[in-house]
Amino acid sequence: MYDIQKRTMLSSGKVEELIKILSALPPDAAVSCCGADLWIHVEKDCSAICIDCDSLDDCYDLDSFPVCPVCGEPITFGCMYDEGTLVHEECFKEYMDKKYGEWRQCEDDGADGYYQFKVDGEWRGTGIYYTEFEENELKEMGRDM
Repeated sequence: MYDIQKRTMLSSGKVEELIKILSALPPDAAVSCCGADLWIHVEKDCSAICIDCDSLDDCYDLDSFPVCPVCGEPITFGCMYDEGTLVHEECFKEYMDKKYGEWRQCEDDGADGYYQFKVDGEWRGTGIYYTEFEENELKEMGRDM
């Protein structure tokens, strides 16, 4: 149950006020929006942000995002990265099955990635690591947000 004494309206609608409100909370306090996942959307010129419980995909130019090779949809958030290929997490198993055939998750996080595949009876690292979607990855791939 929320504490009515701590309810605060973001009256100025400015980041400065939001920072002041949030800085009074412990760093490990959970954050949600309407009880759902929290999405922060930032204008290209950083002049405004929107905090929402929706990914708001219809508000983005999705042509600027990489496309998942499995489902063909734009990748707009967390994904798997494999040698320059970004894949939705939910499409990852199908991608791995097609690319590597026999594969498994490593028992520990080794230097060769989180996954291994079998070649001539030997398990080899794929070099795949989970990655959060970041603007820098798009720029390295020759795309710009």
